[in-house]
Amino acid sequence: MMLTLCLLVMTACKKEDKQPELTWPDDDRVSAIELISGDGQSGIFGEQLKDSIVMKVAGREGMNRYYWLKYRFLEGNGKVNAVSSNPFDYVDISRPDNDGYVKLKWELGCNKEEQQLVVLLYSDTIFNNPDYLPNKPADDSVIVSAKGSKPQGWGKACGCEINDFYSSGIFSHNGKLYLVSPNMRNGGLYVSEDGGINWMPLQAFPFNSEIVSARFGENNRLYVLTRDAGIYYSDNLSNWSSLNNGLLGLSYPSAFLVEPDFMFVSYDYNGLFRTADKGSFWKKLLVENEYATPYRFISRHANNNLYLFDKWDMFYVSKNNGDSWERIFIDYQYRRSTIEDFKVGPDGKLYIGSGDATLAIISPDNYEGITKSYYTPNSSSQHINHIQFFNNQVYFLVNGSNNDGIYNSVGWSKVDLTFKDRIYNYHIKEDGDFLLMTDRGVYYKVK
Repeated sequence: MMLTLCLLVMTACKKEDKQPELTWPDDDRVSAIELISGDGQSGIFGEQLKDSIVMKVAGREGMNRYYWLKYRFLEGNGKVNAVSSNPFDYVDISRPDNDGYVKLKWELGCNKEEQQLVVLLYSDTIFNNPDYLPNKPADDSVIVSAKGSKPQGWGKACGCEINDFYSSGIFSHNGKLYLVSPNMRNGGLYVSEDGGINWMPLQAFPFNSEIVSARFGENNRLYVLTRDAGIYYSDNLSNWSSLNNGLLGLSYPSAFLVEPDFMFVSYDYNGLFRTADKGSFWKKLLVENEYATPYRFISRHANNNLYLFDKWDMFYVSKNNGDSWERIFIDYQYRRSTIEDFKVGPDGKLYIGSGDATLAIISPDNYEGITKSYYTPNSSSQHINHIQFFNNQVYFLVNGSNNDGIYNSVGWSKVDLTFKDRIYNYHIKEDGDFLLMTDRGVYYKVK
């Protein structure tokens, strides 16, 4: 499938020594681009090629022009980045350096061994409207080829962007994986059908906002929570409708829960809302008469109770679907410093990840239980989050410690993944393999 990336680059590059002069086409085009070096390389799926792709751009008769470079993958789902030494003159327009050189870094895709990239050159002598340029024929183009091979150990996934790794997460539904990775370019919701190696963005969203959460409801209806445009749903992942009737303020969501009969959402400055009619209308809920307090980690227990924390880490329970709330006082040993995660376990117990790298497991009957501490001296901002359950075990992420990483309840020790980068989130697949989220992207275990 052809993946199109529109990218603007500043073509101010260091002069290449002893490079050939541009071979000017024997026609009437006003500008031309020639591939100088970097073609025919071999590399690893998901990783950058060793050498830059170097091209030379020129205008006929030395005329001063603006240039727009459009990159399109003929084979493969990689990505390219410009190597530039100067900032853009404008957001949409880039210019070559005095010698006309352009450098690109190519990160190979993961879905094809033989990969091809075409670079299209557009030019004009006036400031160009970006909506106008793609509708005109390119002045010139070059094709670059490369060959990719499978990595060993851990491989970097392709087709997705991780711009906000603190807010990103992966979940599964009907044999597919979904990645929420907030970004303004395409919203930030991706799907993978091969276990997390290759990802495709869902598109055609009717809003201009980042997606911060997504949940499937009944009949495979997908609900997405945006950063500042409210809630939308789709029954086919193509056509989207809003569900914002009754919501006051749509910015800075702090919690989202989708159930068969109810949905809940909370916002930083407008508090908690509930809908009992699939989102046709949202009702404002008050917790201890607080109108604007944000709430986090709203969760349903098998006993039908609802639990949540407020921004001050106060704990509440509702026994009537949110109509009223009772504050529960939990001993400090179970909620050290800031609450970073809360989950209801399949065993019915309540799991709390908090500061000082502390995990608490308490009973919903008396709110007492046990704690596990992973605090290490001489470390700062230590905490536990991303609590998950798999195969009768609890998994969690220790952050900020001298020995941070993924731990589980098998000996309450660290899982040996032989992975060196810092892990910000993870997902356990049905076969027990991990997908790891880092500041460089998503990684999968190569088989």
